[in-house]
Amino acid sequence: MAKSLACALTHVRHEDFFLQKWIAHYGAIVGRENLHVVIDGADWQPTVDLTGITVETVLDAPRQRIRNDRWIAHEMSARANALRKRYEYVIRGDVDEYVVIDPASGLTWPEAFGELGEQGYVFALGVDVVQAPSEPAPLDRARPILGQRHFGYVSDRYSKPFVISRWNNWAGGAHRLLNRNVRLSQHFYLFHLALCDRGIAQERMAARGGVQ
Repeated sequence: MAKSLACALTHVRHEDFFLQKWIAHYGAIVGRENLHVVIDGADWQPTVDLTGITVETVLDAPRQRIRNDRWIAHEMSARANALRKRYEYVIRGDVDEYVVIDPASGLTWPEAFGELGEQGYVFALGVDVVQAPSEPAPLDRARPILGQRHFGYVSDRYSKPFVISRWNNWAGGAHRLLNRNVRLSQHFYLFHLALCDRGIAQERMAARGGVQ
């Protein structure tokens, strides 16, 4: 059976707003039926419409941050590698990270994926989007984020390997791949949106139990 082109995979806990945005972004790229969401814990349920999406709940993730990062890296790597049996390309990223193609490249997603080559992976250039002092208004949650936030920092931390076409395993925090060198894309950009709005950032911190 021929493989489908691509799917997108993420892990989520207490992230209704960003999950909704993630579904809208990647659903438009790969199709809603090719989205895979791993819900962390049975102590909450997303209020987002998950119809037509493959959803799995995991119950045994550790809560200590470093252990959780390592556990999630292992579990999500296993799922991404398994999905390669069905898809040519598997996009894997955090729920508050959205990858785009440089419009100036003129490339479609199938064309842009060709950059992975025989190595089977590529890193997107990371941009950490922030709410600048000149953008005091709260985010209109019904509108696209990047239409409202125009400032960010080019970030090595968020320049991440976001897609694979061969066997690869992410390390803790998904900022690198095990035993792989950095291969920075010429046309993929990753927008990290956790700090795009002060109010939303405060809500996320409260949902996670506040400052530890």
